[in-house]
Amino acid sequence: MCTNHNAYCTCFKRFEYFTFFGCTMAPGFDYGDFEAAYRDVLEYDFPKWSDLIAQLTRSEQATRPKTDSVKSAEAPAIPAEAVVFAPENVSAVTLAPGMELRELIGRVGHTRTDRVSVARFALQPGKSTGESYCKVGEEFFLIIAGRGTALVAGETKPVQMGSVVVLRPGVRHALTASADSGLEFYAITAPAFSPDDYVPVKSGI
Repeated sequence: MCTNHNAYCTCFKRFEYFTFFGCTMAPGFDYGDFEAAYRDVLEYDFPKWSDLIAQLTRSEQATRPKTDSVKSAEAPAIPAEAVVFAPENVSAVTLAPGMELRELIGRVGHTRTDRVSVARFALQPGKSTGESYCKVGEEFFLIIAGRGTALVAGETKPVQMGSVVVLRPGVRHALTASADSGLEFYAITAPAFSPDDYVPVKSGI
């Protein structure tokens, strides 16, 4: 888990079924922010799950070294915003005819942070985001529904549900929905999106 107790990932087999889960971290993973979980500390904090903890922890991580203090994990303070919410419950904003945006996480999102932003876009058939780029922010588009094309640095590629578009700072890009299909995607930006970092590209430039 990370030292601020906000991430823990693993997988296990139970009743002949496999369960996998993970997390997305921003800023990106850094070993300096990582601390291995010790079995005795986890069992102390979560006695109800002692049997499962024993299955998931390695023998070398059974006991925390005496040089490290054992302390119970404290629950993080609950922010004013809901920490679990449905994107559909966030008001949509019409950016242009046929293009809607829901700002979920970010500087002005439903949940506020300047580290990363997550927005959900919906394009109607044949509509486009228009070409743009960020000067500093890295962007990642996760396609969740529909079909269309991604224009990245002058090259056009098809996208559909499950496609991922990776965009480095300064790379011109645009997403366009197919004529017979809408296109929905999450736009993730790190650091969080800022209008000052956004550069629209005029047609023909």
